[in-house]
Amino acid sequence: SLDAIQDIQVYIAPYDVKLGNFLGGSVNAVTRSGSNKITGSAYSYGRNATITGPNNAGDGAKMPRAFEDYQIGFRVGFPIAKDKVFFFTNAEYTKRTDPLFYNAGDVDANGNANSLIDQNTANTIATFVKTHYGFEAGNFLAYNNFSQSRKFFNKIDWKISTKHSLSLRNNTVLSEASNLERDATNFRFSSMDFIQKNQAVSTVLELKSHFNNKWSNSFIAGYSTIKDYREPTSNNFMFPQVEIGYNGGTIFLGNDREATVFNMKQNTIELTNNLTYKTGNHTFLLGTHNELYDINYGFVNALNGRVSYKSLTDFYNAMPIRVRGTYPFDGAARDAIFN
Repeated sequence: SLDAIQDIQVYIAPYDVKLGNFLGGSVNAVTRSGSNKITGSAYSYGRNATITGPNNAGDGAKMPRAFEDYQIGFRVGFPIAKDKVFFFTNAEYTKRTDPLFYNAGDVDANGNANSLIDQNTANTIATFVKTHYGFEAGNFLAYNNFSQSRKFFNKIDWKISTKHSLSLRNNTVLSEASNLERDATNFRFSSMDFIQKNQAVSTVLELKSHFNNKWSNSFIAGYSTIKDYREPTSNNFMFPQVEIGYNGGTIFLGNDREATVFNMKQNTIELTNNLTYKTGNHTFLLGTHNELYDINYGFVNALNGRVSYKSLTDFYNAMPIRVRGTYPFDGAARDAIFN
């Protein structure tokens, strides 16, 4: 959260050897710390359809009532042991709801149809799929996308002595968002929606030592883990992505071909040490920076299959124009591949 940041440092083409692994420039955020005083703040932000203007660049339609965008957070810093140990914490929660446009049977501000299909056609398709395949095509009327995140930052500072200080900090971000899209030429039943989930946790230990007016040292050990995956919302993750040509556009139902198997895991260990020696007008630095990665990226395109139909008539008569899919050689199930 921005409220956990005390200063921002911007470096452009720096000569300092400690700064690297970037091109052009570097932005470094210095986080807040606790002190002998108890300090804190609380904040909130909110917006909904009532205080959001109409679409003046388009048809003048008003924002649907379901729209909302909220943020709330706080920070607190205080001493655990005066002049020795300090604690700082920050938490923030955000949520946004975005109603979809171009739902089945939708009309614009002038009363003209702007959706690819009407409600009767959408209902007929949903009923057919349920009857013949036992699959719920999902919602075809008003639908809301959402996104939300939870951010937590905690930091402990310990002044061990006049020469040594230790800092331990943890930053955790948990977020998720839905991803259904509709427009004038592409209509998707809600079974095509999936939830993108992300979990990022980073912990850093930093020991600073100032031995005398010539020698100083900084040691940093960090561990971070990131998990990024997609979770389909349908009642059968392996039902294929179905594409039906209709009125110059395309109707989609089933599971998104890029969401059935998408699972990325990344673990990173960082070890850095910089020993500095100052003498007269000169400064000598001896250091090392090491990053160890373990990345497991699991993605299979269209494991659930992808079936295309030229028209609704062909769809009702089970006459696809193209069938595509990905098949594992060992016959592994979706859950085994995902994990």
